[in-house]
Amino acid sequence: MTNNPSSSALDSLDDGALAERLADASRRITTELRKGIVGQDAVVEQALIALFAGGNCLLVGVPGLAKTLLIHSLSRALDLRFIADPVHARPDAERRHRHRHDHR
Repeated sequence: MTNNPSSSALDSLDDGALAERLADASRRITTELRKGIVGQDAVVEQALIALFAGGNCLLVGVPGLAKTLLIHSLSRALDLRFIADPVHARPDAERRHRHRHDHR
């Protein structure tokens, strides 16, 4: 049990009520994300599943698929801070970054 004040409120709900709250949160977040992200419904759904399950997800794709925009928009919708770190986002960029710093 955590010291989170909303934790005790969630603990008192039955599974059906928790599922409804989760579904409602998913609808509200998805509606917000669709304001800026078009044609990526499956990716949005999978990212939300990972978030709600407390897991991680790796977004992979060619440039221009709104991967960064999705995470930035999701962080804004949840009132979180977003920090882009492109060096760690691409293994080839990290390798080049490391090589530059090793040879100074």
